[in-house]
Amino acid sequence: MEDVKNPNRYLARPIAQKAEMELMQVAQRATTLDRVIEFHRDVLGCELLAHFDPPGLVFFDAGQVRLLLEAAAPSALLYLRVDDVRTAIEELRGRGVEIISEPHEIFVDTEGTFRRTR
Repeated sequence: MEDVKNPNRYLARPIAQKAEMELMQVAQRATTLDRVIEFHRDVLGCELLAHFDPPGLVFFDAGQVRLLLEAAAPSALLYLRVDDVRTAIEELRGRGVEIISEPHEIFVDTEGTFRRTR
């Protein structure tokens, strides 16, 4: 019988034989699709992959992850990597983007727990 109270019970089980898991898509709530398209395509420079309306789905290429924006999706918090965050913020301000919260460190990985992927 499996110990259902053990939080480590899933750690030794592969998802599939020799499969590697990677993030494929992130869904974010968006209610005004025209503004979302304009912002992500024209301001952030993401490639628009598809727009289906109805049902109200917008897909962008966000590097190695596909971004789905839709009214029915739950809200999500996205962390985007750039080479120089201060320069990127100033460029966004120059394009008329309101920065609600200034960039700040939330964690410093001195132990190397999170390896850098690029």
